[in-house]
Amino acid sequence: MEHITIKKDNYVSIAGATMMLLSVFMPFLTISFLGMSQSVTLMDKSVEVGPVILLVSIMAIIFIFIQQDVLSIIASGINLIIFFAIQSEISKQLAGNSYEAKLASSLMQKGIGYYMLLIGAIVTIIAEVYCYNKKKK
Repeated sequence: MEHITIKKDNYVSIAGATMMLLSVFMPFLTISFLGMSQSVTLMDKSVEVGPVILLVSIMAIIFIFIQQDVLSIIASGINLIIFFAIQSEISKQLAGNSYEAKLASSLMQKGIGYYMLLIGAIVTIIAEVYCYNKKKK
């Protein structure tokens, strides 16, 4: 049986992929009004992309462990594309100069899950590109 060995270069990739994985369970958006707040995670039933991000993040971690750099770059890229699609949808919903749109955007705050998904995907992509280039030399 072959043991899986992790190179020092892959620690950063694993950290980034783990951030993507954990971001699904953290508050993505928070809406506060009159002292009450409601947070939304990507695993809420109303959000359909949470399980997809979770699955792709698990796949990215597996690809890192089996040292398939290109596949982990693709998986992290998929999560980054999903992130920008979510951001685009949020911006589209809050677009306009109406009073309601301005009020809604002022009440909404991005949570830690928002930033963890973005940073995790970018870190994983950069670290895996570095590992891939180092392997080619």
